[in-house]
Order: sequence, then C-alpha cells, then structure tokens
Amino acid sequence: APTSDYNGAYSTFAFRDEALAVIAALGDKRLLLYQAWNAVHATVAVPDDFAGELGIAGLMHQARERGETATRATFLGALKLVDDANAAIFGALGEKARDTVWLQTSDNGGIVKDGGNNYPLRGEKNLLFQGGFHVPCFLWLGAGLRPAAPPKAYGGLVFVADVLPTL
Repeated sequence: APTSDYNGAYSTFAFRDEALAVIAALGDKRLLLYQAWNAVHATVAVPDDFAGELGIAGLMHQARERGETATRATFLGALKLVDDANAAIFGALGEKARDTVWLQTSDNGGIVKDGGNNYPLRGEKNLLFQGGFHVPCFLWLGAGLRPAAPPKAYGGLVFVADVLPTL
C-alpha cells in the first residue's frame, strides 16, 4: 500500500528498514524476499549525513585517488550503502535464512554518465547492447528449501518477468 512514512528518506534505508520489519515479524514462516534497490539509478546520490561517514568517505576518497570522477565515486558510495543494507538484512535473517528465498536483480545496465560501468559489455540503460540489459542477479536459496540433488548451473538467459515460474 502507498505510504508517506518515508517522504524525504533515502530509498536504500527505506527498503532496508521495511525488509528488517518483515523479518522481525516473520515468526516461523518462510520468506520470499525480492529487493529492488534503486540507489544506483539516476539520479545517483549519497545522503549528506552519510557522505562524511568513514566507510563511505574512505571509499569515495580511494576512488578519487585512483582517478575516478566525482560522479563515479558517488556511484560507488551509493553502492556501498546498498552493500551495507544487504549485510544488515542477511544478519537479521539469522536462522531464518534457512527458509528464505532472497532475490535481487536489476531491470537494466548502469548509466555511464551517472557513474555506472558495464564493462566488458557494450552499451548502457536504454540501449539494446548487452550492457543495457545484461545484469547480474543474486539468488539466495536457504538450505531448508534446497532440493536433495545439488542444483545445476544455468547458463541461459532469464527474463525478469519469468522469475516466479523459473523459481
């Protein structure tokens, strides 16, 4: 349901907090968690109050020392906040991770002018080259939900709309 609880909030923190609330209320139920982070979509930003945080500031400083642009450094800072949110969520799962399916993917490749980098793929969001739509996917399948036989690697393509039937 629509909410105004997070007006003015940084979306990474809002999505993290909602996931943590769901986990806290879960009880003994199994969980299908789909995280659709949008922190590294246009317009990429890091909240002012976190720009000075040691981890983010250090990461952004290191990026600048390597010759990265300020835009790329900001992108990396925003991505670090997503990584930190993922760590908080996984930590909150604890033993519940055994009965959790957790999926993360993106709808498109990065936007170079906003700090994205799809190398070695050519292209970016809104282009039909692989860099525009070939994105990584993360799928956690809890040990309590895994089949008896080891899962096989799948080297084909999966379209985001096919995720539920594929799972």
